[in-house]
Amino acid sequence: MEPPFRGSNHATPPPGEPSRSLRLSIAEGCSSAVFGALTGEALVIAFLLALGAGDLHIGLYSALGTLATAGGVLGARATGAIGRWKPLVIGPSLASRLCPAAAALLPWLPLSSETRLWAFLGLMFASSLLVNFAANPWISWMAALVPADRRGRYFALRNSCVNAVGMIATYTVGWLATEARRRWGTGPEAIAPFFAVSAVFALFTTTVYVRQWEPPGRVEAALPLHGMWAAAWRAPAFRRLMVFSAAWSFVCGIAGPFFAPHMQRHLHMPLRTIALYSILAGVTGIVAQPLWGRVSDRVGHRPTLVLTGASVTWLPLLWLFAAPRRLWPIWLDAALTGLVWPGFHLAHFNLALSVAPELHRTACLAVRGLATGLGQSIAALAGGLVAHAIGEVRWTVGPVHWVNYHVLFVASALGRLALLPLAAHLPEEGAWSVTSLARVALTRATRLFADGLEAGWTLVRPRRRHAPPG
Repeated sequence: MEPPFRGSNHATPPPGEPSRSLRLSIAEGCSSAVFGALTGEALVIAFLLALGAGDLHIGLYSALGTLATAGGVLGARATGAIGRWKPLVIGPSLASRLCPAAAALLPWLPLSSETRLWAFLGLMFASSLLVNFAANPWISWMAALVPADRRGRYFALRNSCVNAVGMIATYTVGWLATEARRRWGTGPEAIAPFFAVSAVFALFTTTVYVRQWEPPGRVEAALPLHGMWAAAWRAPAFRRLMVFSAAWSFVCGIAGPFFAPHMQRHLHMPLRTIALYSILAGVTGIVAQPLWGRVSDRVGHRPTLVLTGASVTWLPLLWLFAAPRRLWPIWLDAALTGLVWPGFHLAHFNLALSVAPELHRTACLAVRGLATGLGQSIAALAGGLVAHAIGEVRWTVGPVHWVNYHVLFVASALGRLALLPLAAHLPEEGAWSVTSLARVALTRATRLFADGLEAGWTLVRPRRRHAPPG
């Protein structure tokens, strides 16, 4: 019988590890943030619209992206087969990041408009499939690098740095894209150069991956696909989290693909203004990340998840009151998004690491990713069908001038509300109550923020070497 784990090739940590690799991971995240700005949702949607996409195509794009989480299962299977994490991160992640650069060639190829549109969707699907393939080995790699009791603080620090770089990059790219479209028109040729430049940051990110240390760890032996599902489903705590994750992805996925098209089609916001939305959310997120990291480590991931989940439940309703000359609900949503969504994602991620059975962690996380991806794919397709069916119908009720996307925003908010009781009953040993967490967050926010920054920096700062005595 094959042993349950396989060891990595490294026996002892090199000097300065794992702090050196954790600092490199922050650099990798910052490079990925620039790559994300160059290939972000606003640019992708603008490219799709320029290629003639409709609501069904936009829903299909989102559905394909989330359906590509099946790549996570393949990545977990490959991890067990070769007994390593690092090679499965480097190659697939590079290939995934080069797909947008290939898409940059489409406007100049002798193809019909319909062929260009489907080729772009195919490249984006391949990119998502490959990045999901690399995601689970990367998560297991980072789980081996970061001490369990410091994950909240470290990832809060990393996310703050990534958000800061992403904020600057997003505004810069948004400003340049707006100027490009003003000078060269709204065709795909104005967006393609940004996809091409992203290849530079794809190569840099890969170089950083190569330089990181792969620590000694226990890598799970390969499981058949039905064995991966059985391992996840037979762990009661993980099963309950997986059900919640899939359901939450579904209710968010109903509206998720249509916020960016709503900005461009109905609110008539240029890409530069859309970038300001990300900037405001990013600035708030930089302030909030250390707070949530410290809170999550101290009081537990479940109460953090519940409190932030309750806060984000109502955000889609703000979009009902936005209009081309009344954008304050959008800016309020951006500020609240930056304040509470980082805490939700951080707690959700760390809770999954905590309750996943150690024996088959990579396999279980892959199955969870597939379940959430399927839920979001079905939701995106359903949202696209609903938006297409309603079409350009307009009606006014009180201060709200309803369009097709508003129906999806309301459905998403109601779905989130219905799932809060499920989140409140997720298992986690030693976690505080939600009321205790609320009291800590309100009365000690400033101190927790400062402590979170200090703790995150302590984890990654260079260690001084002391001269031997004598």
